[in-house]
Amino acid sequence: MNILEERKKADKLLRREILQILSDSSDIDITDVDLLVDDGVVTLFGSVDSLYEKMTIEYYVARLLAVAEVDNKIEVNRPRPGSVQASLSGGDNLILKAPE
Repeated sequence: MNILEERKKADKLLRREILQILSDSSDIDITDVDLLVDDGVVTLFGSVDSLYEKMTIEYYVARLLAVAEVDNKIEVNRPRPGSVQASLSGGDNLILKAPE
């Protein structure tokens, strides 16, 4: 097996490991997320419903030793009609806005 074949095999195993870790996590939904692995560089793409999910996915991936770099291209979906929106005011007060 040459070096190129070994890298491809390692990338394939890393991709499988990442998908397993993300699938096992109960605090994120990866239904609309996919990833590419090329020589240890992981590119994440797709969409999630919150910034928390986006950053949590990146955290889970980045902590793996075999990951050289993470390129997080996941997009955060806009709030769905009927959902509650939250934001922080200047005084760090949480403001909730219910649907109208």
